[in-house]
Order: sequence, then C-alpha cells, then structure tokens
Amino acid sequence: MKEIKEPNKIAGIIFDVDGCVARGNRVLPGVPEMLAKIRAHGIRYAFLTNANARTRAEVTADLNAMGIPATVDDVLTSATIVAETACALYPGKKILAAGSEALSKAFRDRGVTPLDWDHSAEAEVVVMGKDPDFTQRKLDLICQAIWNGAEFMATNYDAKVPVEKGFLPGTGATVKAVAYATGKEPLVTGKPSKWAGEMAMRVLGIAPERGIVVGDQLEQDIRMGREAGLFSVLVLSGATTEEAASAAPPHLKPDLILPDVTHLVEWLDRAIAVERMDRESPYVLWFEKYTPDAVSRIGGKNASLGEMIRASIPVPPGFAVTTDCYKTLLNNNGLKEKIDSLLARVNTQNVHEMEEISVELRSRIENTRMPAEIESTIRLAYSALCDRVDVPAVPVAVRSSATAEDLPGASFAGQQDTFLWISGADNVVRHVAKCWSSLFTARAIAYRVEMGFPHDKIYMSVGVQLMVQPKAAGVAFTLNPTNGDRSKVCIDASWGFGEAVVGGEVTPDNYLVDKVTFEIVRKTISPKQIEYALDPETNTVVKRDVLPELQNAVCLDDEEIKAVARMARQAEKHYGRPQDVEWAIDANLPAPDNVVLLQSRPETVWSRKAPASGTANRQTGVAGVLATLLTPVRIKQPGADSGSTQPQ
Repeated sequence: MKEIKEPNKIAGIIFDVDGCVARGNRVLPGVPEMLAKIRAHGIRYAFLTNANARTRAEVTADLNAMGIPATVDDVLTSATIVAETACALYPGKKILAAGSEALSKAFRDRGVTPLDWDHSAEAEVVVMGKDPDFTQRKLDLICQAIWNGAEFMATNYDAKVPVEKGFLPGTGATVKAVAYATGKEPLVTGKPSKWAGEMAMRVLGIAPERGIVVGDQLEQDIRMGREAGLFSVLVLSGATTEEAASAAPPHLKPDLILPDVTHLVEWLDRAIAVERMDRESPYVLWFEKYTPDAVSRIGGKNASLGEMIRASIPVPPGFAVTTDCYKTLLNNNGLKEKIDSLLARVNTQNVHEMEEISVELRSRIENTRMPAEIESTIRLAYSALCDRVDVPAVPVAVRSSATAEDLPGASFAGQQDTFLWISGADNVVRHVAKCWSSLFTARAIAYRVEMGFPHDKIYMSVGVQLMVQPKAAGVAFTLNPTNGDRSKVCIDASWGFGEAVVGGEVTPDNYLVDKVTFEIVRKTISPKQIEYALDPETNTVVKRDVLPELQNAVCLDDEEIKAVARMARQAEKHYGRPQDVEWAIDANLPAPDNVVLLQSRPETVWSRKAPASGTANRQTGVAGVLATLLTPVRIKQPGADSGSTQPQ
C-alpha cells in the first residue's frame, strides 16, 4: 500500500460521479457535507463521468440539481478528456470527431472545429466516441481515413468484446470492429486511461503527487489512478467487493479502501494529523526515522530496532513512545516527589519492604492520569500503524526501553516488562503506562542501587511494534557464551514466542553455527515442555503445554538455523561488536522472509574481557586469515564521530 508522504500538501481530489458521488439522479447520503469539509481544507475537487453523450454544462446542471456545488470547470467527461488530449498530441491537425454532439462541442470549446463527414477524407486524426447514430456509411468513412494514414483515438475501447458482435452503435464494440477492420489499435484517452487522470490534474492545476482519485471500480477508477501516478482510493459502494480489491493485481490494487465515500474526510484528517505529529511532536518517533542522536529519547532497545532498519535487517514496523512522555508524566501532579520519597526508604537487604515499595510505586504511576496530548499522540500513532498494515486494531508488542538498558558494561535485560499481542488503542495506552511503571520492579530498583545508577537519571521509553506470530523464537549470540569463541554463532530456540527462552522457563534447543561458512557445528535438542502461544478464542498470549509429539522435535530446520545465524552476524557487522539478538520465525510469512529480528543489544559478559595482546597465540597461514575475517569490522556511519552507531 502506498502512503501519502505529505498529506498536508494534498491539493486536489477527483471523484467518479457514477456510483461514488451519485447514483442515477440522486446524490449519495453525506456527500454535500463531505465536499464542504474538503473545501474547508482548501482542497479543490473535480468530477469525472463517463457520460460521453452529455456536455459538461449538462452534467454540471445535473450535479447542481442534486445539491452538489460544481461549476463547468469542475466537470470532466470522457469527451472533454479525449478532445483535450487530441489537441495536445496533434496540434494543428485536422480532426474527425466521430461521436456524439458532446464530443464535437468539446473540440469547439478548445477552439478546434472538427471536420464534417463530407470532408472525412482530409482527416489526419480520427477520434471515436459513443454515437447512437453510427451508420455503416460513417464507419466506412472512418475506416477509409485510418487506411489513408489518420491517427486513431477513442474515448473507450473494450478489447474483451468479441468482434463477431459486429457494429453495435454506441458501444465499445464499434471501436473494436473498426480496429479489427483497419488492423490499427486506438489510443484510448478517456476513462480509465492515464490521460483522464493527467487531464484532471491539469484542470485542477496541481501535480500528480498532490492528487487523489476516488472511485468505486477497479478497472475504471483505480486503473486510471495507477496509470496517472495518483493516490487511488476505492469506495465499496457495491460495484467492487473488498475481497475482489484484495485479490486485484498490482496495477489495479487500491492504495486505500473505504467503506463509504464520506469516510474520506476522516481519513484525510487523520493522515494530516499523523504527518504533523511526525514532523512536530516530541512524543513519538517511528523506528525508520531513528538517528543516532535519538538514543537518549528512545532508549537502547528502541534505538537498536532503528539501527537494524538502517542496516536493512528485517524488523517489524513500529514506533517509540519517547522519554519526553515519561518525563512529562513525572512532572504532573507531584508524581516525581512521591517517587523520590518512596525510593529514599529503600533497603536492599529487606526484600519484603522492597516489594511493598515497588508495588506502591507502580500503582502510583499506572493510576496517574496520562496528559491528554500524550495519550492522543499515542492513539494517533497506533491508528497510523493500523493503517500502514491495513489491519484494524492490529496486535502489537509493547516493550520497555530504558535509557540505561542494553549498554556495554550493564545488564538491564529482562528487568522491565514486555507485553505481547496487545490490540486496540485503549489497551496500548494502558500497557505503555505499565511499561513506565516497570522501571520500578523490585529487581530493577535493587540492581540500580547495586550498580550505582541514580534512579532519577534513568528514563523509560516504550516501543510499540507490529506483533509477529512465531512458529518458533529465541535468542542468538554472535559468540559462544560458554567460552567466548567469536568464530561461532550460538542459537537458543523453542516453540512459540521467545518469552519462554528469555525468561528461562524452558530448556531450548541449542545450535552452534560457524560464523564464516555457516556450517551447523552442533545441534542439541532438548525436551521443550511449555510454550507461549496465541489463543485464538481469547486472542491473547497464553502459556500452555507443547504437544507431546513436538516436545522432543527440532523446532528449526537447517535453512532456518542458517538464516538466523546470518541475520545475527549481520547485526554484529553493523555494530562492530558481539551481539545478543532476539529473533522469531513468523508463521504467516514465506521463507526466507519469515526470519525477523525483534531486538539486538551488545553481549555484556565476554565483551568486557580484553582480547589477548602482542603476538601471543597469534595464528598464521589460513588460520590467521580466518581469524582476521572473524574480527568484527567497525562501520563508521555518515555524520557519526566514532566507528559505531551502537547506543552508548
């Protein structure tokens, strides 16, 4: 699905009249009010119709009679478009307008007088439209002019109509018959061709990238929009079903599907608000817009996701709720003072009291009213994510990302909360607050005290990320965690979501992979008795027993093992140091696109140890070359001051 990159710059909308704005001689409900709101946005609109036998003035009068404000300049017919295009393509040429009076008038409006039938032999261009008065004589004259070398144009042309139907006046079969007789295909410039969309943009006086076409037919409206480079909106008015639109080939695939044309303003308002939020709001940052200077605002975990996208590693889309939100919350209602007062009582030797303080702190944060601007921004960003993937109330993972998390020399991993399969804006907002409060679990408080990290210098960002439905998931280290061997990738894997592996609730399968050749060196298959999986009845993630026949079965095949190892190695090469990555195999995606990275952070145990210096244990020959290849390369990012963009 194509996105409107700058919706605030939309300047024109083309509406298909028939079935989208009106049906017969009756305007559809809500259309006049919708058009008034569009005008209030400062956006022009035009109406396009297939009424070849009617003039623009006649169509305008019909619209006005239905209560739709329009002028002649706002109306386009296929006759108007073909006349405009013929004059642009063949300036000064003699034209035979072989159609209704509306077609001839469209040329006269352009200052061109078409040839009459008595002078058809002089024609340099033949333009065919619908004409209920076609006769055999007229068709013979048309064919003769084309045989004599005249260019051939038509307002429409149905190549699917069998030629044996013969000359059927007023239909595309007439054009088909002429094409068959002359051996020359017409240049079709009426709807649904690109010429219609381009002409509409010229009438509105705007560039295609600033225009939208709205219609209810794939072969007509959406095809026209696609060919003209316009953002194409399909309205489900009965002419096309949502199933047909979803199954349409790329050149007929709409960019947006609406149940009713009156929803257009609601979508437009939201698109403009999202664009303004992206440009101006300090509260949300999309992962793909991450830059290294944003680490302090989105925490290590979210920064890692942004880095992975910058490195072209497959990462599910999402956004970070920045630390500005958390800081603003603390400064509301004296919350910071209450937190400081409770933390001053912390005694890490008294586990029971620590738990009580943690419960009180978390309750205060979760029950403090979120500032309205922050809440509305989170809701808007979640709505935009739903639009991106075209899934209403799309399930997401809501993950904590503290500013001191995932840094070399510290090991905050697993101390803050992650929530899976969260659907709906209300639930997302509530779980963002739960992530904020998880900065004050008893374990996290005790760790900061032990490590000497001041509580008031660590802030919480929250990642909201499209949920994958994993067949299997786990972690991978780009060294062997048992001995620090950097020539290997070590993978732990189990069925379902990776939380069972990360939380130590299951003994995972273990695979050791050579980092250069990606040969699988060792497989250790363990009994995997529990898994976290999606319950289709409750649409929640539940802990359950693994099916008996799967408990001792390998959960990754060889190609999946190698794909995980390659992705982990790619993360290490990007950061220039060993990594600890979380990954998943998406059950809904085909291989090899089903291997996705969920997060990447520095390995914090063996990476602290200084490498051997001098010439001791130096390898030579082929072994030395391999050792050199296995040393991670530091990649200096454009504009960075150091050789690594790993969050510091």
